[in-house]
Amino acid sequence: MSEESLRWIRGFRNNDASAVVDFWSRYEERLRRLAERNLSERISRRVDADDVVQSVFRTFLRRAGQGEFELEDRQNLLSLLTTVTLNKIRQKVRHFAAQKRGGDNERYYENLVDLTGDQPTPDELAALQEIEDLLRGFEEKQQQVVDLKLQKHTNEEIAQRLQCSERTVRRMLGNVQQQLEKLLATDG
Repeated sequence: MSEESLRWIRGFRNNDASAVVDFWSRYEERLRRLAERNLSERISRRVDADDVVQSVFRTFLRRAGQGEFELEDRQNLLSLLTTVTLNKIRQKVRHFAAQKRGGDNERYYENLVDLTGDQPTPDELAALQEIEDLLRGFEEKQQQVVDLKLQKHTNEEIAQRLQCSERTVRRMLGNVQQQLEKLLATDG
């Protein structure tokens, strides 16, 4: 780990304000852009990217101060911050989707990361790796449904492609969502 990263970790544990300010100035802009890219227009009307980033930093600083992270290098730190940011966004999506049962549950998948860009950023690569890791635990048909949903296919189109009923697609998406929520709850 770099000397700068070690200084930050020591600073977090000792409540050193200068370490926190230095850390914030280094990563705030990058995480804000990540949050802006991953907040759908509908959710961004309710949640500001800056709010997400502040929540990420509060969580990270609290947990780092308690010695919960073993960070090997700067890339490991960036991956962790990216994961925490995406988890915070997912929590917000779930929160607002839970307030309006029904149609919004299907739109949950529209708010996940769009990973179809030509030149992915390091943040997007970290997010892609996280999603791939999560999907490995699902059955093959569930993986296909999630993949098609992330490509913005409707439930009807997915049902036609997989030769099953639309209800089966909704049930699989619901099961995947529940599994993801359980995984994210243990990470939070």
